[in-house]
Amino acid sequence: KLPFQTTGSKIKEALIMMYVDFETVGRHDLKRVGAYKYLRDADILHCVAIRGNDCYIVQPMFPVKDDTLQRIRDTFGLEPKVVDEPPADDVIVGHNIFEFDRILWEREGWPAPREWIDTMYEALYFGLPGSLDALGMLLFDEGKDLAGSAAIKRAQTKGGNYLKLAHDLILFYCVKDVVLTNRLHEWLQPLVAKYLPETERRQWEINHRLNSAGICIDKELAEAIIASEQEAKKRSAERAGMSQEALRSWKKVIKALHELGVYVPDTRRYTLETWMDDPALPDEAILLMQARLNMVRIAEKKALRALEAAVGDHVYGLLRYYGAHTGRAASQLVQIHNLPRAPKNFDYDEARKRVLAGEVLPPDHAAALLRAMIVPDHDKVVLCDFSAIEARTLAWMAGEEDILDVYRKKEDLYKITAAKILGKDPAAVNDYERQLGKIVVLACGYQMGPERFGAVCQAFGVDPRKVGLT
Repeated sequence: KLPFQTTGSKIKEALIMMYVDFETVGRHDLKRVGAYKYLRDADILHCVAIRGNDCYIVQPMFPVKDDTLQRIRDTFGLEPKVVDEPPADDVIVGHNIFEFDRILWEREGWPAPREWIDTMYEALYFGLPGSLDALGMLLFDEGKDLAGSAAIKRAQTKGGNYLKLAHDLILFYCVKDVVLTNRLHEWLQPLVAKYLPETERRQWEINHRLNSAGICIDKELAEAIIASEQEAKKRSAERAGMSQEALRSWKKVIKALHELGVYVPDTRRYTLETWMDDPALPDEAILLMQARLNMVRIAEKKALRALEAAVGDHVYGLLRYYGAHTGRAASQLVQIHNLPRAPKNFDYDEARKRVLAGEVLPPDHAAALLRAMIVPDHDKVVLCDFSAIEARTLAWMAGEEDILDVYRKKEDLYKITAAKILGKDPAAVNDYERQLGKIVVLACGYQMGPERFGAVCQAFGVDPRKVGLT
């Protein structure tokens, strides 16, 4: 037994701790579809559970060789045991356990622990890298087993005989991961005991529950949005007189523009949109630039990701704990945070009817329908939000009393920021200019550079040039 008392936990007695890791192979791309879809039918190569000096190898896909068991004894000082089911323990510890190993553990129906501990979550909370390999190199000058890491990547595509040949190599890799997780957990405990509040542990569970519940997707609407966007790209390419394949090549687009006497330095969105404002530009060049920009359609991309990751009519695992620098969750798979804004007076019902009838919508209308895609007719969505929570908290942490005074007086910080930038009275700042002020406040809080700032402006539908900025 390892004596350990969880910070702020009601569990006060010494707890039995077990460190766990899985290695799997599946038919889906984990990064594309997420853990929940990938793990529904993924095969378990290995489950390794270490408790004290005992190393449990649970239901390996192939028999484990004796020399591999001896290598584990010699390298790690553990006693390996091949078993049909892992032992029941009070606490199970793993790296990224909430969004991978726990899902598999529950899929297999094995005994649930009294508590789950995720060393990745602990590391992220304290400003450390999330990668186990990066943490090992940073803290212990020792990362993952390189040979095993390469083998598990190849196993995802080769399968069959390769799995059998690499089986023991991957097992050793898995054991080393668990040993590294154990070391990391022990290293983190002084920080955890002193600084990790119980409220943060509750946040782990909330994040897991939200990911497990998922969101419902209107698949019919998603497919209609994709069809509309693809037809729009086709028509745009035909007007420009180039194939879609050619338009996706920046070299071919630049060459075609050169032939029209237009010498753009690159084909980035900001560059092309700037050049398109030139009244002397030939119509053929404008059509070509528009077609190039149309090859990347936000609505199509997000709708495709939603369908790709969907299990039935739900998408799971959309939140990544501590994904933002400030500590809030980030979106993954489908970017559900900061979906494109709808144009003023946008009629969702009318736009939905039109796209379902096969009409091609303007890009901003199709993008606006993404909000309707995750709100099917039979569901209700309850909306709630903290008012400027990040801007308020960052100002408080940085001791920015002038910003805090703005909030105390219930004034609009975004309008005041925009007014300072544009040299006008806050009362004269319109909604469009206020959006720029909001982005600047967020950019300062998130330590954005110029390129990222430009990308965020684009995502929010704000063009700084329209308010006289470059």
